[in-house]
Amino acid sequence: DLDFRTFYLFNKEVNEAGKTVYTFKESIILEYLVAHYQALECIRKVANGKGEDSVLTAAMRDSMKRLPGTGDIWRMTFGLLNMDANTREIQKFLLEEIIEETKHADAMNSFDITALCVESIYESQNIGALAELIDEFTLNETLNYSNAQLQAARYPYTICAVGYLVRASPEIYGLHMSNFNLNEERINMLADP
Repeated sequence: DLDFRTFYLFNKEVNEAGKTVYTFKESIILEYLVAHYQALECIRKVANGKGEDSVLTAAMRDSMKRLPGTGDIWRMTFGLLNMDANTREIQKFLLEEIIEETKHADAMNSFDITALCVESIYESQNIGALAELIDEFTLNETLNYSNAQLQAARYPYTICAVGYLVRASPEIYGLHMSNFNLNEERINMLADP
C-alpha cells in the first residue's frame, strides 16, 4: 500500500499518459526538503574544509535566481544552518549572495528584500556577522514595513523577526510599522526576548 508508505503526504494522480504520478499535498513539505538539502550541502562542504566561494552548488544558485518565490526556502535554510556552529561564517557569505542576487531581480521590491534578510537573520540566530550587512538591505539603517502587504497569519512571525533584529543590533536607527496594528501584545513581541 504505497499510500501508507508515503505517510499520506502525496496526492495520487493519473497523468495524460495514463501513468500514476504522486505530488506533494502541501508545498511547504517540498520547500522544507529543498531547504534541508541546501543546509546539508553547506554543512558537508564546511566539514570538508571548503571555502565560502565553493559552498554554493549550481542548484543553490538557481534557487537564488528564483527569488522571491524561493524566499521561504532560504529562510528555512538559514534556520537549519543554525544547528551547526561551524556554518556561522558561511551564513554571511550566503546572505551577501542573496542580497546581490535580489538587486538584479525585477520581481523583488525593497520590502521583499528587507523582509527576506531580516527573517533570514532571525532564523539563523546569528546576529553578529549578519547584522554587519544592514546597510545592504535598508535605507539609512531604517526598517520600513509601513506599506507591507502580508497575510494576517504572517504578522506575528514578522514582528518577532523584526524585534529580534532591533534588540540584537545597535545599528538599527529607525523602524516603521504603521499598518501592523501594534497593540500591547504586538509591542511585547517587539520588545521581549
